[in-house]
Amino acid sequence: MRSFLPWVYGLIMVLVLTLPAQQIVVTGDQVSRIQYRLEQEITLFPDLKELVVSFVIPGDFTSLTYRQRISDVQITLSPPAHREEENLDERGNRVRTFYWTRPTGKVSAVVSFFAANQVQLTPLTELNVPFPIPQVPEEVRVYLSSTEQVPADNPRIQQKARELARGVQTAYQATQNILKWIVEHMHYVLVPEQYDALYALETGKGNCQNYSHLAAALLRSLGIPVRIVNGITLNKPYAFRIGDSEYQFQMAQGRHSWIEVFFPDRGWIPFDPQQTEFFVSNRYLRIEVGVDNNETVNDGLVRWRQSRGSQPQSPTLEEAFVSDFLADKVDMQGELRESRLKKLLLGPPLAESLPIAEAQPMEPPAEEKKEEEPPRPEPEKPTPPPPPVVDYTTLQYTE
Repeated sequence: MRSFLPWVYGLIMVLVLTLPAQQIVVTGDQVSRIQYRLEQEITLFPDLKELVVSFVIPGDFTSLTYRQRISDVQITLSPPAHREEENLDERGNRVRTFYWTRPTGKVSAVVSFFAANQVQLTPLTELNVPFPIPQVPEEVRVYLSSTEQVPADNPRIQQKARELARGVQTAYQATQNILKWIVEHMHYVLVPEQYDALYALETGKGNCQNYSHLAAALLRSLGIPVRIVNGITLNKPYAFRIGDSEYQFQMAQGRHSWIEVFFPDRGWIPFDPQQTEFFVSNRYLRIEVGVDNNETVNDGLVRWRQSRGSQPQSPTLEEAFVSDFLADKVDMQGELRESRLKKLLLGPPLAESLPIAEAQPMEPPAEEKKEEEPPRPEPEKPTPPPPPVVDYTTLQYTE
């Protein structure tokens, strides 16, 4: 069976009025009710024996800074699927899979739901988790694992993580240092040659998957659990005042990858290593989680079988994301802080006992280094090659 996963990379567009590169402390909240719709149209080819399409049903989520409530999830198919299945995967994702036998012409799918999203940014006074974390619960230890895309046991990953965490006293400080360093030193590219953390560390470039994998690898190597989130970002801008100026932030609309970090007693807290904010706004829709992006492939996944002996072909997929903010209240304020940063960074205020140390300078890649690396585990799925440049983007691979 062959398959492809549609992927529209999360680009950002930031509009800043008269603001230099600074660290901005943000307080306040966002409250929105969103009507969301994913539209897929799959154009088929002759000799198609079976078509299989899966979607992940998003769930509710509550954290220290971000909350999501999902209701009225509906999936409409034309023509109707011949059969369907629903299961809960090992990471807790609810996956619905639909099957068509010898379909012809086109298959369309519409997934819709309502999301009540809220972000609340107040001084973070309850994150004094000591570093290293003394004990990680059994149920989250899988998110300390090393994988092909997140090689947390790689010596170069471990060395960089130790440098960035030098002198810190809390797990949150270590997280801030690593995320700040990634934002400062990584450069976005739409289609990187590889999607793993080591490629990102050595080249200093990548897309949202690289940013997330690098953050996860560095943090896991320090014993801090991290899981990868795949979801949707929405392109409705929001703004807040900083003194006499206004700051406006806007995401692209499409698929995006970010992370959640586990802190004992406080649970999972979301961060976006690619963006300029140390929180995720309520313009994010959380869909699927896993240990890496090789795992989080089920939402919008298209697979197919064709007749034996026929010329290999692929269906054509078009995908659109539609959102409508039925209610939207933004009551946020920003305060400039002195910093040596080259890029603009936003984040919630920290308690005095949780200072953010300055990120350390990036070392050049050790190309000639001959350290023996531990063997990497076999990937669960092959790494997707780069997608074609069309009005939508796909990752394509063969199972």
